[in-house]
Amino acid sequence: MVVHLPAGCELAFTGYCIGDVVHDLTGGSPDMRWFILNDHDVVASAVIHGNPPAALRPIGCADDAPAPTELSFSVAAGTSGSDTVALRATGANLGIVGYAYFSADARSPKGRWHPIGIVSTATEPTEPWQLPAAAGSQSASVLVYAAACLGGQAPTGVGAAGVLRLRPGSDPSLSPASMSAAQYAAADQAACAYPTG
Repeated sequence: MVVHLPAGCELAFTGYCIGDVVHDLTGGSPDMRWFILNDHDVVASAVIHGNPPAALRPIGCADDAPAPTELSFSVAAGTSGSDTVALRATGANLGIVGYAYFSADARSPKGRWHPIGIVSTATEPTEPWQLPAAAGSQSASVLVYAAACLGGQAPTGVGAAGVLRLRPGSDPSLSPASMSAAQYAAADQAACAYPTG
């Protein structure tokens, strides 16, 4: 049954489950969380302003989807010139994938994670990325990360890191990379961040 609720009304949630991906117009990204009302009715998180507490884990509901369990990450040459690449993640139960890269900047001379984009694997399985100016069209290596997300600001802890290598006249390559637990957590947050522009 579909019920129309007036804008601005308050709802009491008992938890959330994972379901179909819906585009969140406010956050500007896909979302697959469904809030549970009265222990059985659900409403898409994409139409609700705000997120559940970060420590809250999904619970089961009717027709829910399983949580992501694995992710593989690959890269190919982009279609928009030598300074673009196509990032792609595949894996078990993926619905949404976010990408990030690590580099230094004026705010963080030692480096920090920067969001690239967050996409639904059903509608946009590949994320085109124009490389930062320092890495474009020259020999370079960039640490990149792909994360399984439930929506904006909702990483699942399932992800993969790789070193993206660029060489003039060659296709880009991606080698697996290992990081500390703190680096994985920071990469997860950046990859699943809401778009800023």
